[in-house]
Amino acid sequence: MGRFLVLLLLFLPSPICAEIARVTSGEHDGFSRLVVSVGEPATWKLGRLEDGYLLQISKPGLTFDLSQTFRRIPKTRLAGVDVAAFGKLRIAMACDCHAEAFEFRPGIIVIDLKSGSPRKDSPFEMPLLIDNPVIPGLPPSSKEAESGSLPLLDDLALGGMRKTIAEGIGAAATQGLVDLSTPRIARPKAVEQVSTPQSEHVRVKPPEGLETHISENAEKSPQDGACLGEDSLLLPEWSDEAPVFGQFSALRQDLVGEFDEPQPEAVAMAARRYIAMGFGAEAAQLANTFPQGLKDIPILLALARLVDGERPERNPFTGMEGCDSPAALWSVLARPSLRPGERVNRDAIYMGFSRLPLALRESLGPGLAERFRQNRDAEMVRKIRDVMARGSPSASSAVRALDASIAAEEAPREAERSFRNIASWHDELEPAALIALVDIAWKASAPVEAGLVQDLEILAQQYRGQPDDQRLHHALAVALALNGQFSRGFAAAADNQTRLIVWDILAERAGSSDLLMLASDASGAPAELPAKTRSVLVARFMDLGLPELAESWATQGRPASEDASDRLLSARLAAQRKDAAAALRGLAGLEGPEADALRGAMLMQMGLSAEAVGAFRRAGDDEAMRQALRVSRSWRAVAEQDQGIWRKAAAFDSDSPVEELADKPLAHARSLVERSGQSRSALEKLLATVAGGGL
Repeated sequence: MGRFLVLLLLFLPSPICAEIARVTSGEHDGFSRLVVSVGEPATWKLGRLEDGYLLQISKPGLTFDLSQTFRRIPKTRLAGVDVAAFGKLRIAMACDCHAEAFEFRPGIIVIDLKSGSPRKDSPFEMPLLIDNPVIPGLPPSSKEAESGSLPLLDDLALGGMRKTIAEGIGAAATQGLVDLSTPRIARPKAVEQVSTPQSEHVRVKPPEGLETHISENAEKSPQDGACLGEDSLLLPEWSDEAPVFGQFSALRQDLVGEFDEPQPEAVAMAARRYIAMGFGAEAAQLANTFPQGLKDIPILLALARLVDGERPERNPFTGMEGCDSPAALWSVLARPSLRPGERVNRDAIYMGFSRLPLALRESLGPGLAERFRQNRDAEMVRKIRDVMARGSPSASSAVRALDASIAAEEAPREAERSFRNIASWHDELEPAALIALVDIAWKASAPVEAGLVQDLEILAQQYRGQPDDQRLHHALAVALALNGQFSRGFAAAADNQTRLIVWDILAERAGSSDLLMLASDASGAPAELPAKTRSVLVARFMDLGLPELAESWATQGRPASEDASDRLLSARLAAQRKDAAAALRGLAGLEGPEADALRGAMLMQMGLSAEAVGAFRRAGDDEAMRQALRVSRSWRAVAEQDQGIWRKAAAFDSDSPVEELADKPLAHARSLVERSGQSRSALEKLLATVAGGGL
């Protein structure tokens, strides 16, 4: 028990709620990077230890979330990280490496671990000492303690110590520093003693993540589609009007009974209160640490992840979008998106959202509004916005972001200014603002400023493995493609849907060199590439005079189709090959201006100009029809339907012969001479027109 207490004392927090700095990582060519997000400006320094480095941040009560540290990097340079004391992060090196650090922006510290020796003038090689951590709430050490004797504690002191230890357990376990896998302990019996190794209770491990488990006695998730009643989701009743910081110590009281048995009612109340306050990780840790007798574990764990902005590993709300209870709200929040026009219970969702505690309305509102924007339900988006704005002055920035999203459809320039202003604050709304700016640029088919692309690259690295990871990489890939950096856009695309968008931008915007370099091999394209994108690529290569490449895009991975658009495309390719007969076979039965225009051109190519006249007339191409009439020598029709010199010249051929007047031979001869002169003049003008390319 003594060693157990000593271990816990290392992690006890200060009386005020400890602030948490998130530590994330990324692997680069030649170095590994750690990013420490403090949240607000703070004084810091990095110095040498015997086996690595120490990051010291001057911020009272600061501790570190190390759960994401090793998700993206191997242990080739970094052997491990651990919390040395409040505000102190110990970094153990695994190689002959050195560290360099800089402040990317206020509150974000970047540490690069590089192979080789440091520079001689490196300021980060000065040694730092780890002072013994001062644990608030405990008396200073005494001479009796140094000699091995401990002062006796009265009941009041023991109660305070129990409270302090409970707080330390919760804080350390939340950070992933201690794994509390406590088996159910039976009450001691007189005839039987249960001996459990201490390591079964507390195990110190590298803080690479949290271990979660669900007891075999836990309740099963409700069947998909069955509606959960309101009694399982009473978040308004779980909340408390007391200040948040003051609730933490109260929540950790009475979690275990006289014989260290978990108290399910107290654990459930604490987990629910954490969820109502928006502390999902703390709620999940409690539910996983004390599952014995705890009801609704799947629901509590799912809610815990949702209030933290993450999707649940096991979703008990599947298929409940139409339920007449708050389950409809959580079912929609547990999904990545809503389909356009998809039917959900709007009234139940609105009622459930409007009754949430203020903090949850502010944090969950933007995501809920985005789902209804995807659903094309503008009225619901505005109602969510109004609920967020009502009674919560701190929600102003989130409401401004939502206002900008609403304006993006009708006033993109105004929305762009709003999103730029939001992004300039570099707070938690910056990722959403940058993503929205890229979306506006994409819809306008406009490039993205280089500075915004650089910010996206940094945030995509910083948020790797977090809820915004995929959306940031999507926006980065689209932004790079809009700027003509197609190879980098494909490299940044983290999912197939994003790659399809990059292909679409490539087809529409790429220059000839990029098109030939990246799209000359149709076999490298995704099989799901939309027909519209393929058609654009076919047209681009046809315009470049490359029918072979155009045909490869038209046929690659696609069986012969009777679809009208596919048949028309095949006919165009045949026309490009000068195969008029194949083109006409492909056009058989097709109607419409484009099909008739191509049919007329192929008939002309085969010398069937008279038949081409009707095709051009149906296509509405009057000039092509008149040209076909001329080639077919239908002079009467030319005289009736043509214009200018052709109409006048054709009239001479179509006119009836001048009747010979026997009693007036001289007048008849004069008429013939005059008519001949007019014909000659018209023919000379016609020949001049034809010689000039005016057929």
